[in-house]
Amino acid sequence: NTVTSAPAMDPTQQSFVDHMCAWADAYLSVPDACKNNLPLPVERSGTWQLQDSVLLLGTAGTGKTTTVQAANKKLEDCGLKGRIVRAAYTGVAASNMGSGARTIVSLFRLKTNRGSGPLQPLATEEMQAMATELGDMAVLEIDEVSMIEKLVLAHIHLRLQQWRFTCYHAQHCSRAEPCRCGARLPFGGIKVVLAGDFGQLPPVAVKDERTLLHGTACSTGTDSMEVNLGARLFRNVNNVFRLRRIHRQAGASQYKESLLRLRDAAHTKEDVALWRTHDLTSSECALSAEEIRAFERERVHLFCEKQRTGAFNGRRLGEDGAAVKSCGILRVWSVESSPLVERYSCDSFGGLRRVLHLSMGAPVMLISNLRTVWNLVNGLRGRIVGVVWEEEEDQENTATEPGLVSSDGPSRSAPGLVSSDGPPRSTAAHRTKQQQKRNAAEVGGVQASALKYLIVDFPGYVGPCMVEGHGTYVCIRAQQTRHERMPALSRTQFPLVLSYGMTVHKSQGLTLKEGYVFDMEHEPTWQPFRSICGLAFVGLSRATDFAHIAFRHVPDYWVFRAVAETPLFRWRSTLEMQLDAKHDATSQRQFFGKATVEDEFRRHVQWSESRTGSPMSSEDKKDLLQMLSVRGV
Repeated sequence: NTVTSAPAMDPTQQSFVDHMCAWADAYLSVPDACKNNLPLPVERSGTWQLQDSVLLLGTAGTGKTTTVQAANKKLEDCGLKGRIVRAAYTGVAASNMGSGARTIVSLFRLKTNRGSGPLQPLATEEMQAMATELGDMAVLEIDEVSMIEKLVLAHIHLRLQQWRFTCYHAQHCSRAEPCRCGARLPFGGIKVVLAGDFGQLPPVAVKDERTLLHGTACSTGTDSMEVNLGARLFRNVNNVFRLRRIHRQAGASQYKESLLRLRDAAHTKEDVALWRTHDLTSSECALSAEEIRAFERERVHLFCEKQRTGAFNGRRLGEDGAAVKSCGILRVWSVESSPLVERYSCDSFGGLRRVLHLSMGAPVMLISNLRTVWNLVNGLRGRIVGVVWEEEEDQENTATEPGLVSSDGPSRSAPGLVSSDGPPRSTAAHRTKQQQKRNAAEVGGVQASALKYLIVDFPGYVGPCMVEGHGTYVCIRAQQTRHERMPALSRTQFPLVLSYGMTVHKSQGLTLKEGYVFDMEHEPTWQPFRSICGLAFVGLSRATDFAHIAFRHVPDYWVFRAVAETPLFRWRSTLEMQLDAKHDATSQRQFFGKATVEDEFRRHVQWSESRTGSPMSSEDKKDLLQMLSVRGV
């Protein structure tokens, strides 16, 4: 069962794969623990600290996801197939991890509202459901660790301890012997892999002291004990692998070097001048008229603020509707349980909008995790291709097979949108639906309850076929979401928004291969690049090459530099130095003492030349050495 090296991995990536394979070999060598899904005994961990949690770090483009997937393939090949559980805080990050990944909140049954007090144990039925989903889990992989706060990490630990105690303790432990089930170990004795980059975005709407960047204890709040527990769990992770070689923008690149500097607020005025050569609003723009038109009309736009994103989406929808006379705009109003719902923002109802404006072919994005294993996750982008009316669902030609919905047919109620004409099921139902339509029509549009499905073409969809002949067409139903603190208030709406543009937060974890425009304009009353650590870096690093990115309203050097003066950035600087020291100690174990920058450089050069069959150029070597030499901030 010993695993061989994977030549596609660079030496640092391979060292992580080797560590996971060494853990798998040790685990499989203890048949009793492996068969009964018990933790690896401490005495079998050895000097590599195999049973301890692992932190895999790397800036955007270093191949963290690829590295984890390679390790998973090796573990599955040696007998651990079906025993690796993947999770992330966001749906986009979960989908990037591969088929079967889940969001942390849904997998561990966590509450999304903060300040609700200590975590309560799961009821018997909920625990059984969670245990069924976890199965014989031996490895837990969590991506985008920078977006996880201390409290969430503590809750994962507590859920896993409860799972161990409920499902394993009575069967495998006795008072006369030490506990073997893992109920008293960190994370229930599971091999936990945390992956991410602390140079990217921190948790949204979380106080600084509750983020993993903050090193001091939390002294306020009803859940402060759990927050401090999460801090201790993270601080005790000693197996650290930091990937420094960027593969997303391959080869020597001034753009890539500018990203490395921007991540640590060490950028230069020459870097800003470089970005301005792609600024569509600047006189220094070096792009051709054709390239400018393509960026403006054909590429997704990123924004710092939700308000500007919404305004851009509405304007583009109107422009497209005016340009294509045969394609109308359908207005879909939400169904609300009470007029009081209007007093609260859409964030109180899972982001569901009070009104949606859609048209045939309009780009849309999911705002809810519908089915992670099918890649129907928050942040998935697609295009509207049809609509099916609620009272027409029983028409014989609506589906040719069970579970298949046909979108063929003329549109009678919304120009350009496909509907399935047919008689209503009953006169009463017909009267009710017609009344709903008339009520909504008084203010223009239809209610969400009048629509059976919105049909969206999601290229990233990997589930079963829903529309005959169209494997990526997905039938989206309206969903009801209740207010977290006032469950009597609810909103029913389709979990979609227009996606001509999106916020930078939504783009984290995505590689926009087709290119994009980063619009940096914002309200003058605040400074987003100072207030939100990592915002500028995430916004600039979604492309695979500088030719695939353009900007609008690039500010001056000092606006980007302002983040270095914030307390959160200083805490991150301290944390990065601590993690670099742990990485060096881990490398000492992995490479038997040969862990200097020069040793790492020689390994990477040898690997690159063996891959290409030719010597590396002096420029590529200089570029590589610069990446591998980065330490701290």
